Amino acid sequence: MFSIVIPTYNSALTISKALDSLLNQTYTNFEVLIIDAKSTDETLKSIQKINDKRIKIISEPDNGIYDAMNKGVRLAKGDWIYFLGSDDQLYTLDVLKDVSHIINESEIDLLYGNVLLSDSKKIYNGEYKYINLYNRNICHQAIFYRKALFAKKSFNTDYKALADWEFNLKQFGNPRINIKYTDKIIALFHNDGFSNNFLDESFLLKKPYLYLCHGYRVLSFDIIKKHAKRLIKSDRITWKQKMKVVFILIVSTLFKS
Repeated sequence: MFSIVIPTYNSALTISKALDSLLNQTYTNFEVLIIDAKSTDETLKSIQKINDKRIKIISEPDNGIYDAMNKGVRLAKGDWIYFLGSDDQLYTLDVLKDVSHIINESEIDLLYGNVLLSDSKKIYNGEYKYINLYNRNICHQAIFYRKALFAKKSFNTDYKALADWEFNLKQFGNPRINIKYTDKIIALFHNDGFSNNFLDESFLLKKPYLYLCHGYRVLSFDIIKKHAKRLIKSDRITWKQKMKVVFILIVSTLFKS
């Protein structure tokens, strides 16, 4: 059984398409957990119009997207967890059927594939080795996790945009976890979302090298520069932390030039 976790907040314009891509799957043994952060638009009404007992809705304040994802994991009854963005869709109607065949034939704990980027129509991003993951994260809309992986560790909610990257690094770095790649496209991914436009201050301060890789590959340098300057002027961080930010700013500027 799959537990599909969808964090939502004011997702009325996109949630119906996301749910359609799930509810019309040829494989039907799954539940959908909508973890809503008290939306103020028509999100909940849009979901409630759909009469499907596999959908469960929890709407209450939370501490960001990873708090919602952790909540979904705790409530999940399935053997496997999959996180779908409220503005994303499963790529074909056979995705869950194809994935179920792979995981039933293999002793694996984590299965990942590719996503199709909605803006460029490019496929992201192939097979990873552990070292590759230091340069670029796997899109979490491409990953199926065995629920048992969350027994000892959940997403770190201190990181507002990159907690899944840290979590994936832990899994890939653990030799006891069996990981498998499939070249199938799992989802149509809307890649203009939160994590691609938000500077994760906690991640930057604790893991500056990794953040530099993320900034170079994903974030625009204007975003890095803007937030770095604000952090340098802030009274909330130490001088040592400010020096890390200055380093990020200088190297980012050199990369851009």
